[in-house]
Amino acid sequence: MDTSTSISADPDLRHLADLLDIIPRPENQEWWELLAGKGKRDRQYCDDYVLPKLVYHLRVLRQDKPKCSDVAGLGKYLLMFFGDHDAPVLDLIERFTESLYLKNNVMGRLWAEDLVATSWRLFVRYSADGSWEEKWPADVLGWSEARRRRTPAA
Repeated sequence: MDTSTSISADPDLRHLADLLDIIPRPENQEWWELLAGKGKRDRQYCDDYVLPKLVYHLRVLRQDKPKCSDVAGLGKYLLMFFGDHDAPVLDLIERFTESLYLKNNVMGRLWAEDLVATSWRLFVRYSADGSWEEKWPADVLGWSEARRRRTPAA
């Protein structure tokens, strides 16, 4: 199994880069602090957690051949930060897509759903170690068939 990839070699990674291009740059401290708190009084993440995690993984991805585990790590953090699609996150994203004149968090929802789906595909693709046949050998798969034949019908 290949242990590295590149943004140009994987269409999902390229699409993820395009999605991240829509949200504000790291210099927009207010937006990132709001994201860290997700608009909640009890702040889900501290201000210096979300952005540093993303910056680290994105810096690694810009290397010539990032490791698959780094791509999986980025996917994991994006799922953690954006996966719940809650209204405050959608409102934050909407702020930067309002020029498209869609209201009611349409753009925020579509962006978040696309980011989560893309992150999930990348996480699964680059977390898998290619050993599914060892984990699910034919004798294990036959076990369920044999068990079903022995179980009387209800």
